[in-house]
Amino acid sequence: FQMSQIYILAEVLAIPVVALTASSGYLFGLIPGTLIVLSCATIAATISFFIGRTFLRNWAQKMIASSPKWRAIDKSIAKEG
Repeated sequence: FQMSQIYILAEVLAIPVVALTASSGYLFGLIPGTLIVLSCATIAATISFFIGRTFLRNWAQKMIASSPKWRAIDKSIAKEG
């Protein structure tokens, strides 16, 4: 359980987790280690998405508005998906 919390926190903070990923297979076995890593990575991605979508949204919009390059990228994505 502790390893899962550390893994999720490291993923959310964008800290490389290669060592944790590799050691989970050694510590828990191939299949359980893989399942732990996949579930933790999914939870971390969901948390990161939520943080970006809610708390960092205004910051990102201000950054896009203040930079011509970001505005061009945003316009292209809005136009063509």
